[in-house]
Amino acid sequence: MLKFRTMRQVEQESSAWAGDNGYRITHVGTWLRKFRLDELPQFVNILLGDMNLVGPRPHPATNFHLFAANIPQYELRLAVRPGVTGWAQTRYLYANNLEQETEKFRYDLYYIKNMSTWLDLRILFDTIKVVLLGHRSDVTLLLSDPTREDQSSRVRDTAA
Repeated sequence: MLKFRTMRQVEQESSAWAGDNGYRITHVGTWLRKFRLDELPQFVNILLGDMNLVGPRPHPATNFHLFAANIPQYELRLAVRPGVTGWAQTRYLYANNLEQETEKFRYDLYYIKNMSTWLDLRILFDTIKVVLLGHRSDVTLLLSDPTREDQSSRVRDTAA
């Protein structure tokens, strides 16, 4: 997967969790990530047929065995080609531990079970909002505002 480098290289092994690596992000990287411009090179991957525009985001290969051993049905993610953007990307924050990765997988599973042109268009629309506004889409409020419909329980029910 092609991406712009937005983090400093470290000699020690770094963590796969986003929250553990914040200190490594460069000044330019912060700006590129805010507007999701670090994802632009992935369009080459789409042209090569390695990725789709919409689908579950690929995980680092180093995490495959950890996730496969700890997340039930994780292999189902391999049934579809990974995407530049996806349902989990527009509906869930970055995962910083195995529990959060498991929850994020539920969103990926929801996408896999309900793949449609309509769902892809909705994901693309939400992604465009994030890119143009430079921050998370307001749909993430579903996770943090208890007065709004709880999207994660609907995903959990669908995945069961």
